[in-house]
Amino acid sequence: MSSARRPIVLAAVCALLCSASLAGCSAVGDARGAAGGDTCPDVQVVGVRGQSQSLERNRGLGTEVNRVVTDLQQELEDRGVDEVRVEASKHRSRDTSDPDVYDADVAAGRERLDTLLRDRVASCPDARLVVVGFSQGAQIAQETLAAAPRLAEHVDALGLIGNPRHDPDAGFIEVDLPGPTARLEGSLGAGPDLGALTGRTVDACLSQDVVCDADGGTDYTVHKKGYEPAAIARRVADALDRVLGG
Repeated sequence: MSSARRPIVLAAVCALLCSASLAGCSAVGDARGAAGGDTCPDVQVVGVRGQSQSLERNRGLGTEVNRVVTDLQQELEDRGVDEVRVEASKHRSRDTSDPDVYDADVAAGRERLDTLLRDRVASCPDARLVVVGFSQGAQIAQETLAAAPRLAEHVDALGLIGNPRHDPDAGFIEVDLPGPTARLEGSLGAGPDLGALTGRTVDACLSQDVVCDADGGTDYTVHKKGYEPAAIARRVADALDRVLGG
């Protein structure tokens, strides 16, 4: 996470029938199922990594999202879910303190995530859809779904971890984390309203994380390392699983 205030092919044709509740067809399509598979999964998980995290490690999800998703996969499998498919939203994300570069990466990430989610909904409309983002990825996820409420209707659970648009008054499901409850807004201010998705959104923000619980400090240790422990990942995964009915 940067120390700046802003932290952080084509199918020949669209699917013959797009979901009636989504406007338009996706530019990326595969009639065989999400991510090119022959069948659709029971649960489709899309992860959005934090700023400058590698696409070559942790399944392209970033450390924090990967650990949460790994635990969630296990919980779903333990209660009989046959197939959980995991995919990273592979937007460009640079290590920069330039707010213009950061904002450009967020804009590109929003476009990529919007396209990916629309494609997965059109390809596998019966699959349950989960989106999990960390830091810049959480910002991208929240802003993307707030701007597309009809798309958000298809998201069964949203996980926001260390979100720079954290809003303690948003009404999200707060994960029970160690330490005091984070009561400050994120470093980029409160994020946009998610409408009905609010009640299906899990929010994980550690106190003293200067990105999501912004007190003006510049020590990013909690943000960079605080969500990595197995116990933290498990609590976030548990909360998401409960939203899914576990």
